[in-house]
Amino acid sequence: MLVVPSVVLDLGGQTAPGRVTRKHEDIRIMQDGGWQRTLQVAVATARSDAIGLQPMVGVDQARFDRLRVGDSVRVRYVECCPIFARLADRTTLDWVRDITPEAVYELRWMVWLVGGIGFLVFAGRYGVGFLLAAALAWGAAALALDRGTRRPAPADGTARAPARVREVRRIEYALATRRSSDFELRLPYDVAVLAFVPAAGADTVVAVDAVDAESVRGLATDSTVRVRFDPAAPRTATIDGGSRTYYDANRPLFIAIVGGTFAAATLVGVLASSRTARRRRR
Repeated sequence: MLVVPSVVLDLGGQTAPGRVTRKHEDIRIMQDGGWQRTLQVAVATARSDAIGLQPMVGVDQARFDRLRVGDSVRVRYVECCPIFARLADRTTLDWVRDITPEAVYELRWMVWLVGGIGFLVFAGRYGVGFLLAAALAWGAAALALDRGTRRPAPADGTARAPARVREVRRIEYALATRRSSDFELRLPYDVAVLAFVPAAGADTVVAVDAVDAESVRGLATDSTVRVRFDPAAPRTATIDGGSRTYYDANRPLFIAIVGGTFAAATLVGVLASSRTARRRRR
């Protein structure tokens, strides 16, 4: 549903000059505490001015920082729907390459679960030995995914600035289900979206940080906090203060959920494989 219209834009879109009228950077916090960054610029063209709507065009971080309001760009758009557009020098492949790392990270545990069970089912057809080897590989994949999880760490940059808190979401459960209380975190934590100006004359940038619940006094939407950051990478800014022990505190629950899923699926696979082997011998 997303790729096909983009390919149509590649093949049948028209190009036109445009002018950047607005920049928009935002972070959407997920229910599990993860987040997704959006970088867009509004572009005015002769066609969009005629209908009174300007397309919001996604760009990569380097270009977003480089562009300024009033800069000229070329866009590719669909004649019948000029708000569906992107920069003329970008293709569907560029777009997929940009969103894939974030999408894979957000869906990593779902891919691990579905792919692992499918792998066990396939391996179980060849005997218990193959199934146990597949289970060991599945467990190793879980350890590798855990090592790649975003872990809280305060920024070690020398610069500091006031930041406005755009949004705060408290994460209290490990999984979002109808019975979330079954997976209540030992230590809830707050994920905050922070907007600030890193230097005089610079654009506002948006960062995200996670801290233990109640460890930063007055942390709320539209409040102001101090952030610490590296001037060369301001989007890595974190709140100056607050504790970040929630990851280790909640780790036993994570191990219980993933380990329980692993053990249950492996046990069911072993029983099913053994039953199939007995049938074949008979």
